[in-house]
Order: sequence, then structure tokens, then C-alpha cells
Amino acid sequence: MDRQQYPQRKRARLPFAAYADTSAVCSVTIATAERSRHFVEAGLTSACAALLTGQARDAGAAVYAYCFMPDHLHLLISPSPEMSIIEFVRRFKSLSTRLHWARGRRGPLWQQGFYDHFLRRDDDLRRVINYIVNNPVRAELVSDAAAYPFSSPNSSQE
Repeated sequence: MDRQQYPQRKRARLPFAAYADTSAVCSVTIATAERSRHFVEAGLTSACAALLTGQARDAGAAVYAYCFMPDHLHLLISPSPEMSIIEFVRRFKSLSTRLHWARGRRGPLWQQGFYDHFLRRDDDLRRVINYIVNNPVRAELVSDAAAYPFSSPNSSQE
């Protein structure tokens, strides 16, 4: 059979340089393994949120907003000169999985990979931040986003 009959498969990731561009802002969604609801447990979720903000501070990455939902994490981030978005997510997933295991859990915490969307010039940073922090309201976990303890806009400014 002629291989030219089939369309070429689309690349799953952009070139690495896009993830290292410090002027880029990227919306990242990371799902838990098998979409398990690991982040209904406050202890693990608080520890992962502290890990996320600490890693961002240590790496010099700008985290504009994050929100831990029961089975996924939303994150709005710009990389630092020292750490690309891919490396940041890889380290966070590895270290947070260790927190998961330290609480007596077994197996993976996260699915492989992550979904990303780079904001374009026409994308509004404030609109994406509002989308992220209002996720618990849309999911009917709380009636007011400010009441949700595992979400933070402007976390890099804390």
C-alpha cells in the first residue's frame, strides 16, 4: 500500500523553543491518572499547591493562576530562563507524585503528558485567569470563587 495515501500525523507538541520562550504565556491542563478524584483530599491538595508555588518561586517562573479541581489542574504560566514549561510540569508531576505516595497511595497521580494552549496576542490574560479561578463555580463546588481554597490568581505575586 502506498504510504502517501494517509495524511501525516500532527505533532503533539510545538518545538521546544516555544516552551522556553520567557515572553510566552501558556495555559496548561494536567489530568490525574484515570481521572481519579485525588484532589478532593485537602491534605494532598494543599501540599501540591504549596509545592507548585514553591517550585515557581524557586525556578523564577511566573504562575499567573492555578486551580486544583478534583481530577485535574489548571495552570497559567510563563517559563523562566532556567526552566522551560515542559521541565516545570515534569518536575511538578514527579514531586507531587511523591507527595501522593507519602500519603500511602500507590500508582501514578497524573496521566502522561498534558494539554497546553499558548495565549496569542488577541487572547486576554485576565479572561483566562478568570476562567481558571472560576472553574470551581462552574463545577458547582462553590458558589463564590474566592471561597475555593485550592485556586489562586496572581500566585507568582504572593
